Amino acid sequence: MNEHYDQQFASFYMRDLELSEPHKGIMDYFRLQDELRTSVLNKDLSEALEHLKQLQSILLNRASGDYVNALQRFYLSQMVLIADEMKQMGISPMKIFCFSSACIDMIYSWTEKEDLIKGGEWFIQTLIRHIEERFHPTYEHPLIRQAVKVVNQRLEDVVEVESIARELSVSPSHLAKVFRQEAGMTLKQFCHSRKVAEAKYYLHYSFVPISDISERFSFCNQSYFTKVFKEQTGMTPLQYRRQMQERRMTGA
Repeated sequence: MNEHYDQQFASFYMRDLELSEPHKGIMDYFRLQDELRTSVLNKDLSEALEHLKQLQSILLNRASGDYVNALQRFYLSQMVLIADEMKQMGISPMKIFCFSSACIDMIYSWTEKEDLIKGGEWFIQTLIRHIEERFHPTYEHPLIRQAVKVVNQRLEDVVEVESIARELSVSPSHLAKVFRQEAGMTLKQFCHSRKVAEAKYYLHYSFVPISDISERFSFCNQSYFTKVFKEQTGMTPLQYRRQMQERRMTGA
C-alpha cells in the first residue's frame, strides 16, 4: 500500500516540477506569500490586494487552464497559515476550527474564474476586517499582550482581573495598573469591548435571541448586557440588529 502512495506522490511531484520549470514567477511565490501574510496581519488592505494579484497571476500562468484547482488550493494554504496566526493571537481552537471550516466551504463554492478572483479579494478583506475588529489596537507591553490573549481565549466565560492575574503570575493590582496605563482603559472595559465586538457578529448575521447571546458571553443578565452594549456602541442590541437588517435589505 505504501508503495502505491509513494508512486502516486512521485508522479504528482514530477508533474509539478515539469509544469513549474518554465514559469520563472514561481521563484517569487514564497516571498510574495510571506509579504501577503505580513500585509494582512498589519491590516494593510491595498498592499495585501496587490500581493494577492501578483500571486493569482503566477498561479494562473502555471495552471494551464485548471485555474479552479490552482486558486482553491492556494486559498486553502493561506487559510492554514492564517489559522496558525489566529492561534498565536489567543483565539479559541473551536472558533478557529469553525472560522476555517466556513472559509473552506466558501472557497469550494467558487467554481468560476470571476468568483475565484473576486472571492480571493473578499477572503483577504474578511481576514483583515476580523483582525481589525478583534485585535485593534495591538499592544507592545508583554504583560498586556499576554492578558489580551487570555481574554480572547475566555470571551464566553466570566473574566475577572483576579483570575487573569493568577494565570499570569502577577498581582491583580499590578496587572490593573499596567493595563490602564498601557491600554488607556481598565481590563474590565477591555473585556466588555471584546465581548461586545463578538456579540455584534451574532446580532448581525444570526437570529439567535438576544437573551441567548447575553448568556453565551456570560453577562449576568440581559439588562446588563444591554447596558454594556449601549455604552460601547451608542445603541441597544435590538437597535443594532434592526439597523444591520435594514442595511442588508437596502444593500447599503
